[in-house]
Amino acid sequence: MVDIYLKVENDPPVLALSIPLNDIQRLSLRPLKWLRYITFAVCGARGDLSTTPDSPAVDYDSVHHLDPVAEAYYYTPQETYRLIDHSGLNERITSSAQTTRRSRFREDIMGRDGSRCVFTREIPLLCDATHIIPSCKGDEYIQAVLQDRGALYDPAPDETSIDSIQNGIFVCKDVHTLFGIGSCAFLNTPNFALDTTDIAFTALDGPMSATRITLQHLIPHGGVRPILPFDACIAGTGNLPPPAILLDYMYGVAAYRRWGCGEHIKELMERRFTERYGTLPAPPVSGSASDDEDSGPSGDAHDSDSQPNRQRRGGARRHGSTMSAGMLQAMDDVLLLSMLTRGTTPESVSRERRRREEEEELRRQEASRSKVEAWKQASLE
Repeated sequence: MVDIYLKVENDPPVLALSIPLNDIQRLSLRPLKWLRYITFAVCGARGDLSTTPDSPAVDYDSVHHLDPVAEAYYYTPQETYRLIDHSGLNERITSSAQTTRRSRFREDIMGRDGSRCVFTREIPLLCDATHIIPSCKGDEYIQAVLQDRGALYDPAPDETSIDSIQNGIFVCKDVHTLFGIGSCAFLNTPNFALDTTDIAFTALDGPMSATRITLQHLIPHGGVRPILPFDACIAGTGNLPPPAILLDYMYGVAAYRRWGCGEHIKELMERRFTERYGTLPAPPVSGSASDDEDSGPSGDAHDSDSQPNRQRRGGARRHGSTMSAGMLQAMDDVLLLSMLTRGTTPESVSRERRRREEEEELRRQEASRSKVEAWKQASLE
């Protein structure tokens, strides 16, 4: 296990992350450079790692893929910390079909990224236009992120709404689900700490690009159909790609959910959240009960995260449910138990849904071919 401590002025170093060595080796060819990057993504400040609170910065290129590393590193910031919102994934979000603007979101993202998943090349029927910053956060929230961390990037977007094309990416439903719960994240390189060659390259379409967006499984992903850590292949116009500031921010959110450690860092994050984001107005929600669910091709599975205890900013519960968090959790537990009793799991249900969707797509294609053949035959007669 490798512990990362943040140096805080006038206070002892704060334990922020505790990361298994096998995760570090699995996700990077240059462990120290990757550790520097994820610390930056979480705390929002450029800085350096050292092996003791007062020692000089480490030589980042001295440690290769499987070389031993220290048990602890201390991060000295070069600027003020801009910590992530540790509950950045913990919001229940309405469908992208809720408004006219959101109904265009999928079309805009497909125009830029192409009509297949940028990572797996799945067909459009099995893909979603995914918000990078969850759509429930609203325009004010994403603007606060840009204003808070904009000085770290050149250039950084000036104006980006929650349904902007820059806040979206076209991915298959499985990747969408994993991203929505923080199991995977999208790594942008080169960045503050990493070069493109510091991350293993798994070819899907063509050679490695000079700039990369790599799918990384923070929680190891297996199963019958494992999703490999491919680079994004943008097959559309490529205009206005997801900016590094948003990808880094959500990488930090997912990294903290996976490896965050210690009560002190959580307290610092909660204080920072209250100061920076706590006073933002919650975005409007529709009164329709279906707005919290994926509404098909135009819906957003990330926007219908099934975790029950969802709080809106400022601590008030979102409308549409008067049940306590405990009651909602109990209902989820009962649902899961009933599925297991029937010999099913959420994963098997997802696979069966995918199989049926694929069969339906094949049936539609066959029907279209039959119509064309009938038309040709009629023309000959």
